[in-house]
Amino acid sequence: MFIELDMHRSRLDTEKNIVYVEYLATAPWNRSSSSVPTSSLPTYRGVGSGLLSYAIHRSVELEYKGRLGLHALPRAKPFYTRFGMQKFGRDVDKYDLEYFELDSDVGLSIRDRFMSGASEG
Repeated sequence: MFIELDMHRSRLDTEKNIVYVEYLATAPWNRSSSSVPTSSLPTYRGVGSGLLSYAIHRSVELEYKGRLGLHALPRAKPFYTRFGMQKFGRDVDKYDLEYFELDSDVGLSIRDRFMSGASEG
């Protein structure tokens, strides 16, 4: 994952900064839609959610209150929708990828759930 911490503004609230996720990827065999045979490979569930939760954590540390944005590849769009991110449509300046943004209320809620789950383990 590669995140940018400065110079990105929220589309939900144009006065606020966001953490922008430039790149996020997990190993193909960790994706539920993968066609890669996994019998001999270690499989880890929740890797994508963990990475996105880290980006939310950085947003909170920077006092952006959990706000983050990203452009999604087509097959990743359902993941970001399930995560609670709002769609803003295609962006011609980013290869026509759809832009998603997480607002502060949802971001803080996810951060709290993730942190409570991490402390239980």
